[in-house]
Amino acid sequence: MKTVVYADVYFLVNFSIDFVCLYLCGAVRRVKPSAAFIVLSSVIGGVYSCVALLIETELISAVLSVLCCLIMYFVAYKCDSFRSAIFGGAMFFLISALFGGTYSALLSFASGGKGNFSRTFLLLIALVILLAIPRITRYAPVTERFNILVKIKEKSKQLCCMVDSGNVLREPISGIGVALVCEKSAKYLFNENEISALMGKRALCDEDRLSGLRSIVINTAAGNRRSACVKCDCISRVKSSVRASNVYFTVVENIDIDGVECLLPYNIN
Repeated sequence: MKTVVYADVYFLVNFSIDFVCLYLCGAVRRVKPSAAFIVLSSVIGGVYSCVALLIETELISAVLSVLCCLIMYFVAYKCDSFRSAIFGGAMFFLISALFGGTYSALLSFASGGKGNFSRTFLLLIALVILLAIPRITRYAPVTERFNILVKIKEKSKQLCCMVDSGNVLREPISGIGVALVCEKSAKYLFNENEISALMGKRALCDEDRLSGLRSIVINTAAGNRRSACVKCDCISRVKSSVRASNVYFTVVENIDIDGVECLLPYNIN
C-alpha cells in the first residue's frame, strides 16, 4: 500500500514547526529575532522538507538536513560569523530533533507499534541536550549589536554594545548586573582616578564609597581579582524608547570583539 502525502499540508506542518523552533533558538540564546526573517527561514525549511521526500539515500538526506539547518539559522538571525552560524544551526537542529522525537514517540505509543524503547531513549537524549543548552550558551558568541547612551554623573557617551549571556557579574549587595566597558571608551565617562579604581588598580577609599563606587570580585582565567563598579544614572537604547537605570558599570582593559565597547548583562531592568 502506497502512502499519500499532500505537499501543501506537509509544507504547512513543517513551516509551523520550523517557525516555533527558530523562535525557541532566539529565546535560548537571548537574541531578539526579526519576524520577517523567521518567516523567510521557515519557508526555506518547508520547501526543503517537501524536496527531501524525493531523496532516497539516507546519508545524503542527513547531510542536506544539517546544511539546511545551518542556512535557516543564518537567514533567521543574520549571523556575523561562521562560528555563530555553526553553533546556532546545531542548536536549531537539536530543538527540531526534540520536536520530531516527541511527535514520533507519541505516534508510536498511540499506534502500539514497535520501537517504543529506542524512540523514547532518543527523545530523552534530545531533551537532556536541550536542557544543557542554556549553560552551554554562556560561552557562545553573541550576535546582536546596538548603540546605547550611557549617563553617569553628568557625563554621557554613546557606546556600541552587545548583550552577553556569559556576563554573570553582579553587585554583591543588590544583585544588580554589572556591564563591562573598555578602558578607551570609559575615559569619556570617568576621570583617571575613577578608572584606576574601577579597573582594580588601587583599593577603594572612603571618598570612592561616598561617590557610589562598590567593590566586586571578577573571575578570570588567571584567578579572581578585586575591582569596583558604579551605578549609572540611566542608559537608553539609541532610536528607541527603551530605558533602564538598574545597571552597574566596571572598566576592563579591552573587549575582544571588533567594534564593541560594552558588554551588557542580559537581565537589565
